[in-house]
Amino acid sequence: MLYQQKQYPFYNPVLVRISMGGGLTVNYVESLDQSCVEFPHVHECYEIYYCLSGEQHLYIDGAMNTLFSGHFAVIRPGIHHYTNYEPNMPKRYLVFVFAPPTAAASKSKADQAEENFLSRILKYFEKNPYYVTKDRFGCDSIIYKMETEIEESYPGREQMICALYQEYLISIFRNLDPVEREKNTPSNTNLAIQITKYMHANYNKNLTIQDIADFFYI
Repeated sequence: MLYQQKQYPFYNPVLVRISMGGGLTVNYVESLDQSCVEFPHVHECYEIYYCLSGEQHLYIDGAMNTLFSGHFAVIRPGIHHYTNYEPNMPKRYLVFVFAPPTAAASKSKADQAEENFLSRILKYFEKNPYYVTKDRFGCDSIIYKMETEIEESYPGREQMICALYQEYLISIFRNLDPVEREKNTPSNTNLAIQITKYMHANYNKNLTIQDIADFFYI
């Protein structure tokens, strides 16, 4: 079978600096599907895999993780990873590679607040190679806006792309924020009651055990 990877217009290989945390660099952003072949590789930056549709089997640090639509993984630098090549299993996903600020320059109060938020998130990766979870903040809608801006040539395109990159990262990080996780994790004493209420409130959806586990971080 002749291998041919589909080419999407949604590809931005240019370094983009955004103001978040005093200066964060986006290395590249790309939309891929089941035709993409990924060999095991590592980055010196962080990488986010976001599954937009289908089912993605992502190997990280030797362990297989399944990303369903609306799930994502954040991988810290220096960790081997790749997506399993399954050309007959339709899927679409976004890769987003970024580097946090390194220099400790003088910052405004807004920059310091953003830096504290970013540091709180990245502290998790001091002991953990990656994080996989279900998106609860609508990052997929931001991705579709990114696609439109990259495909089209509207006035203010570059500024809008920077703004959307920042919105996407903040929304991703909100899913990882320990403050947010603690707020949405019920105590053991009422966990069964909360799960039952959640199932009753979402009975019309095709709920799985994994959906419930992701929602309650258990």
